[in-house]
Amino acid sequence: MNEFIFPGSNINLVKAHNQQAILLSLLYENRLSRVQLAQRTALSTTTITNLVAEFLEHGIIAEEGAQSPEKQRKVGRP
Repeated sequence: MNEFIFPGSNINLVKAHNQQAILLSLLYENRLSRVQLAQRTALSTTTITNLVAEFLEHGIIAEEGAQSPEKQRKVGRP
């Protein structure tokens, strides 16, 4: 049976799968670092960082011990 797959749908499926892997990992063990998430899900740390940023932006997850932007130390020369 030939099914037509819309262009770009595979990217969305991969992203949804990665999001699900992260959320399920956090469901079973709610205090994981990004490095631990990468190890448990076999995703790259870049992928973890990007998806976690989206979750944080939408209020789906919260980071423990995260500093507010005005309290973060500036890096480099002023």
